[in-house]
Amino acid sequence: MIVFWSMLFVMGGVWSAYALKRRFSGCDLNHIKLYFCVVYNGYFVVSYIEVIKYGEFPFFGIRTDFIIQYPIIGWFAFFGILAHGFALPTKWKASDSSERKKEEDR
Repeated sequence: MIVFWSMLFVMGGVWSAYALKRRFSGCDLNHIKLYFCVVYNGYFVVSYIEVIKYGEFPFFGIRTDFIIQYPIIGWFAFFGILAHGFALPTKWKASDSSERKKEEDR
């Protein structure tokens, strides 16, 4: 059951981080939105690192027996660290397709 809850925690965190990335990315990205996403992703990354390094779970406390009994939890946490690393919003400007065609014709 702990494997299910760990997977649910990682998937929920990653899904919400990518939802924030999709919502905040664009030409109107500012420092406040970016820092909010950094702090949000940082909370989850620190939680995953504590699970891997110390066996400390956000809602269960220090339970190293979970990590020993179910090593897949460490892999879920590792995947979560990587996924949250790529979940930061980016600033981009919508391009015009006609500009792209003109550049291709040159």
